[in-house]
Amino acid sequence: MSHVSDWTVTIHLYDHDAQTDARAVLDTGVRTLTAESSAPNKPAPEVAVELATSRALIALGEQLAALATGDAVALGDADEVIFSGR
Repeated sequence: MSHVSDWTVTIHLYDHDAQTDARAVLDTGVRTLTAESSAPNKPAPEVAVELATSRALIALGEQLAALATGDAVALGDADEVIFSGR
């Protein structure tokens, strides 16, 4: 297997009194995608960090999947991408 590229995901966390906000940024070297989420600081701030981060990463993954599907449709190969599984 040959190495193709390195992509970087950075998670920015912001703590407020009542909630934690997370921003996930994917830098592919060609484009940048960003997703945000938040979670209440109850029952504990540590849990809020995990929830906000996981939600932002899920949203980022959904954006990337939609982008890939759009690219596949533009190339006329949508069935292969959409139905090939995970």
